[in-house]
Amino acid sequence: MLGPERNRVESELADLSAVQTLQLFARIAPNEVEPQDKLLSDEIKGLEQIKRRSNVQEVRSLVDFDLGLAYVDAAMQNGQDDHKELAKTYMQSAQVLFESLGWRDYSEKMLKTIASQELSRWRHPQTKARGK
Repeated sequence: MLGPERNRVESELADLSAVQTLQLFARIAPNEVEPQDKLLSDEIKGLEQIKRRSNVQEVRSLVDFDLGLAYVDAAMQNGQDDHKELAKTYMQSAQVLFESLGWRDYSEKMLKTIASQELSRWRHPQTKARGK
């Protein structure tokens, strides 16, 4: 693999690595570093930036999925914090993304269920036990 093809593959791998890093910090670090809303905002900004610079459809679709989950997460967090309008805006952004990905059911209820399942994968076992 030489020249432009190698550069393209390396760029794709860097984007995927950045997505995972953003997820890690937004999901695991809240108890350690910064407030959850700041981390979610940083995750969303980072994913939007990766989406803008990615030229590979497969990477963009993955980023859209993760960005949609981050929007739903932010909607749920802002709903808990009584920022109803901001929560509504985030949820609408998520619904637009999931619709563009071809989802048939992108209702608020469905997206919250999926986001909650995805978030539970990132929780530490002790945190899961306390959250029950």
